Amino acid sequence: MEVEQLGQREALVARRLILWTGQAMPWHTDPCWRVPTVVRGEKLRIEHLDEACEVLDVEVTPAETEWSEPSSRVHRAVSTGACVYEEVTVFLLVHPDADPQPETDG
Repeated sequence: MEVEQLGQREALVARRLILWTGQAMPWHTDPCWRVPTVVRGEKLRIEHLDEACEVLDVEVTPAETEWSEPSSRVHRAVSTGACVYEEVTVFLLVHPDADPQPETDG
């Protein structure tokens, strides 16, 4: 997994994430609004770590963009496609020093 902060201006942060096939993000929450844009990739598995243990398999396409609201559910994304997954996300932080995706114990 590779994470690169592309820039920050006050409470806006732009970040690039790369996951190779089979790689998973750390378990985390999403406490702020965010706008992820898929740069490349095919499939992701979203795994939730709670009573429901929900697993979602999602097909993605380059240039796909969405508006994602905050979530306190502990989860992670796993790249399950045949090629690398890459996204650029703009986070709207609650304050300039906030962690946009705080890691938790999985």
